[in-house]
Amino acid sequence: MILKIQSALKHTPMDLFSSFKFNLYILRSKKISALHYACSVGNYEQIKKSIEIDNYDPMQADQAGFYPLHYATMNNHIECVKVEVYFLF
Repeated sequence: MILKIQSALKHTPMDLFSSFKFNLYILRSKKISALHYACSVGNYEQIKKSIEIDNYDPMQADQAGFYPLHYATMNNHIECVKVEVYFLF
């Protein structure tokens, strides 16, 4: 599942993240939260917003058992990892 997400996201410009249609497609078809998605694409501003304003739980696993921090580390998004760790502690 993760490889499919990664391959789909490789060909997706970051500005599509704000596109409601695209965002809704990814969230529904892959069954991940907006926080998981933001971590997978390296959007640390969206991560902060998801946790601070939208009250997403950074310790909530998706259906595959992965946490948002897993998505950030698997895709080498160091800044996102730092933001996640900040909110965990």
